[in-house]
Amino acid sequence: MWVSDSRGDVPFSVSVVYSTLDGHHVLVPWHSTVWFTGHIPKHAFCLWVACHKRHPTQDRILSWSTDPPDFRCSLCMVCMDSHDHLFFECPYSLEVWVGVRNAIGWADFPTKWEDVIDTISMATPRHLIQRLTLAASVYMIWQERNRRTFSDEKRPPALLIKEILAITSLRMDWERDRKKVCHGVLGS
Repeated sequence: MWVSDSRGDVPFSVSVVYSTLDGHHVLVPWHSTVWFTGHIPKHAFCLWVACHKRHPTQDRILSWSTDPPDFRCSLCMVCMDSHDHLFFECPYSLEVWVGVRNAIGWADFPTKWEDVIDTISMATPRHLIQRLTLAASVYMIWQERNRRTFSDEKRPPALLIKEILAITSLRMDWERDRKKVCHGVLGS
């Protein structure tokens, strides 16, 4: 038996112990936008960090350091990068986001970060292609930012758009094939 604060004496199981020790957490509205069947783990993690606004952008680094960074956004070279600037106020990332969302038929989707998260969190149903594309866009923009910050490699927005759409297409094909195999095996 296991003594649970909320349920009293219950039969012992690992899940009961875990839930007792872990506690109860309120799910954020964007939870199923980030974590879903078929997500790409590194993209989902990067999107999760972005939803928490915890990427180490220059404005956050400034709050940790006594020496202010002496560089600008590596994507546009106009101002210091911040979370909102990178996703999707920066002209470079905005061009990428608009190109990607137009390619998947999302032309009326917002470009302001908070509105993007609110809209996709409230969308019913949440389509796999939309969630994959958002996660891939955030991941690839963050990757490009780091690539430009730490090396001299630069990719034009059109190339990033092409890569995001290719990654999304590959995952959609994989998911479709996985479902066919599962239904074929289970249906037999």
